[in-house]
Amino acid sequence: MSLRGMAARPCTIGSPNRPDQCARRGPPRLSGEAAMLAMAAFLLLPACSGESHQSTSQVVAIVSGEELTAPMLETELTRLPEGADRRDPGVQRATVDRMITQTLFAKRAEELGLAQTPAVAREIESARKTILAGAYLKSIAGERKPSDAEISAFFEAHPELFAQRRQYVLTDVPLRSTAAEIGKYVAAFKQGQQDRESFLALLRKDGVSATAGMMTVSADQVPETLARRLASMTAGDRITYRMGDVQHFAWIEEIRPSPVPLALARSSIASFLSQKRMAEIAESNGKTMRAKAKVEYGDVGKMILAKAMPAATPPVRPGAAMENRKDQIMRGAAGL
Repeated sequence: MSLRGMAARPCTIGSPNRPDQCARRGPPRLSGEAAMLAMAAFLLLPACSGESHQSTSQVVAIVSGEELTAPMLETELTRLPEGADRRDPGVQRATVDRMITQTLFAKRAEELGLAQTPAVAREIESARKTILAGAYLKSIAGERKPSDAEISAFFEAHPELFAQRRQYVLTDVPLRSTAAEIGKYVAAFKQGQQDRESFLALLRKDGVSATAGMMTVSADQVPETLARRLASMTAGDRITYRMGDVQHFAWIEEIRPSPVPLALARSSIASFLSQKRMAEIAESNGKTMRAKAKVEYGDVGKMILAKAMPAATPPVRPGAAMENRKDQIMRGAAGL
């Protein structure tokens, strides 16, 4: 269940002013994010004049005749990575610079006719559908936010992530799970190869290259099933588990309490619950619409379906359906 990253509102740059007002009174007085965005705009714009395409209070820059507006800047700021300070003037200036460069590249691509090439046209159409699908989901999901009761309930249901969160200092020996005789090493590890050196000696004897390293993890950084196993263990215990294509053989050297209070976890939990609700709405509406739609598969589609048929739907263990959805909240707790 990996909690790794789970969180004002984009501002607008004032209201339109007449050119004579701009010259006489200067930029409108703003505060907070609005003032910072305005700063970026005024750094890049010439003094206002009657020749502007529209009131410059809403224009960030004009690039070869194309206006980059405050709402466009707000949209780009919302796309910044989690943790980026959208109110930082330096971040805003860098975003504006990137928008200008992107606009110049796009104009040049259009001049070269790249938008009409099959590959680019497909990507544009794919992006268009993605944006429209997202807009539709937002329109039916509404603006409902998780209640305090829902947030508290999630907090209480996952003590290993919050109130009883612990950090584990491990000595870890990772092996590619595709390595020959991996089952042999797992069995040997579980049946009594407790000493790290003797386990490494076994690997070296078989010609397997492996080294031991120290690592610190917490429940919010690992899958849910592994987090629950770690929660029942003490210093000195050993554990083997698989993540991706790597089989880990680890010894718990130390356990450190590292609780996260509800006050700090609240925004992360709210973000996760909102994403979970959106995913459920998408799944439910998708099934309903697919049932009503007429879908016909061509030869390629039929071939894909035929190949995928044996896999069917694998049995889902309890909690597995939630693990991927908990990824964002896990990151957030780790950051806290």
